[in-house]
Amino acid sequence: MNKEELKKYLELGEPIFTEKYAPKLAPYAKIIYLIGLVILAISLLGAVVTLFSNFAAAILTVIAVVVEFVLFRMFCEFLQSHGK
Repeated sequence: MNKEELKKYLELGEPIFTEKYAPKLAPYAKIIYLIGLVILAISLLGAVVTLFSNFAAAILTVIAVVVEFVLFRMFCEFLQSHGK
């Protein structure tokens, strides 16, 4: 891998992975979304369990789960709209 190829991966100037993977993943966007929701629900349950031992860690975990949900939702919406 030369410097030019590495530079493509470090900058957001042109899409690299979108062209390769979005058309292949688009038909499975709903399944990916459901699996991701299950994983996020388990993370949220872990935050509730952490609430009994460490309040600050539980709050930070809930904030992290919310941010992950927003980013994951944006990814799945992008997959749904790709190619339309």
